[in-house]
Amino acid sequence: MARVPPPDLHLARLRRYSAMAVQFSRGCPFDCEFCDIIELFGRTPRTKTAEQVLDEFDRLYEAGWRGSVFVVDDNFVGNKKAVKALLPRLAEWLERRRNPFTLFTQASINLADDDELLSLMRAARFNRVFVGIETPVKACHEAAGKHQNVKADLLESVRRIQESGMEVMGGFILGFDQDPPDVFDRQVAFIREAAVPVSMVGLLTAIPNTRLWRRLSEEGRILRESIGDNTAALLNFAPRMDSKTLLSGYREVMATLYRPEEYFGRARELLDRLGSSPRARLVFSDYLALFRSLVRQGIFAKYRASYWRFLGGALLRTRRHLGVAVTLAIMGHHFFVLARRLDAEGREVIPVR
Repeated sequence: MARVPPPDLHLARLRRYSAMAVQFSRGCPFDCEFCDIIELFGRTPRTKTAEQVLDEFDRLYEAGWRGSVFVVDDNFVGNKKAVKALLPRLAEWLERRRNPFTLFTQASINLADDDELLSLMRAARFNRVFVGIETPVKACHEAAGKHQNVKADLLESVRRIQESGMEVMGGFILGFDQDPPDVFDRQVAFIREAAVPVSMVGLLTAIPNTRLWRRLSEEGRILRESIGDNTAALLNFAPRMDSKTLLSGYREVMATLYRPEEYFGRARELLDRLGSSPRARLVFSDYLALFRSLVRQGIFAKYRASYWRFLGGALLRTRRHLGVAVTLAIMGHHFFVLARRLDAEGREVIPVR
C-alpha cells in the first residue's frame, strides 16, 4: 500500500460527483464465511502512510473539491493502531483548511466498543459509517464466523455510534441456513428499533472462492455464479428454507422497510438520537439534487405529504441535522422505487430513474 500511486484527478469531472474517494487500507482481520474481501486482500490489514493520505487530501483540495469524501476501506478500523495514528493528523489537516471535507466509511461493529476511536473519528469529521450488521439472529453470526457480531449487543452498538454523531448505514442478509421462520419479522423489527433508515437488505450470495462458496459446492448446492447484485430477488444456491418462502419474505421485508411512512419514521428516530455531527459542505451536485427532490418528491410524488411532514418536523425539532434530513429524503426516493419494483417483478431489472 505504501507504493500505491495517487489518482489522476484531471480525469474526473468533479462537478458530476457527490463524493470523492480515498483509500487508506486493504484487508480485514475477521473471517466471515460469505465475504470475499479477505480472499482478495487478506486478513492482515495493510495501510498507506499518513503522508500518502494527506497528499491525496491535498490533491483533492487543490483540484477544488469541497464536500464528502468516502474512505473506501472495506473495514476502516481493521487496524485500529494505524487508524488512531492517522485520525489526529486528518483532523489537524481539516481544521487548518477550515473543514472543506466531511468523511464517511465502512467499519465493523466493534467500532462501537472504542470510545477513543469514536471520538477521534468525530474530530476528523466522519458523519456516516456503513456497518455489516447482517441479522439479529446470533446463530447465523456464529455459523458464518462473524464473531465480532456475536460478542456485540447490536442495538446498543448501533446507538453508541449514532450518539457519537455518525449515522449508521446497515448491511443485512437473509438466506442463512440458520434463519428461523420468523426471521423476516425479526429483521424488520431490528432495523426499526435500531433506527437505520439506509438498510441494504440483500439475499445471501455465494461469491466464488469464499468459504461459503467452497462449502456449498461440496454440498452440491451451488446453482449458478453470482450476478453481483444482492438486491435482486435471485438465489445462486439452494437455501435450507423453501426458496419461494425466502424470496417472498425478502420482497415483503423490502416493501415494509421502504414504505415512505416507515422509512421516514426511522429517519425521524435517527435524527432524534444523532449526536452532534459535522456540517457537510455543499457542492454543485448537492444543490442540483435538492432542486430535483423538491420538484419530484415535493410536488409529483404520491408520498409528498409524508415527505413534507418529515422535512417540516426536522426543521422544527432537529434543525441542526436538517442537512442529514434532506439527504435521507433524497435517498429515500431511490429505495421506494427499488422496493416497488422488487415487489412487482420479483427482481429488480430496470434501471432506477
